[in-house]
Amino acid sequence: MEKKGKRMNWAILLAALVAVESSGDPDAIGDNGLAFGCLQLHAAYVQDAAQFAGKTWRHEDAFNPATAEQIVRAIWLAMLRRNDSVDLRHMKTSPASITAAQMGIRK
Repeated sequence: MEKKGKRMNWAILLAALVAVESSGDPDAIGDNGLAFGCLQLHAAYVQDAAQFAGKTWRHEDAFNPATAEQIVRAIWLAMLRRNDSVDLRHMKTSPASITAAQMGIRK
């Protein structure tokens, strides 16, 4: 994703999401008990990411900040791969480092 020669900085975007969603609280629970962790992930989001990434993530794994980040990156990659107009060559972080998974997205 490139705009005027600049690359998307995924780390900055993730940090902003954590700040907005939970003020950095890894134990946060929101949306009437449906959203977990610093990134306020719902169970369906975690399930989709796990299927895409070939992982065994559970909703409770969203309380681990490192795992929550992997979950979000897996979903981002899935979304980017669904959109043929996005050129993955311009990502600052390569798709392979976002998730080690092969494609396999849930419909």
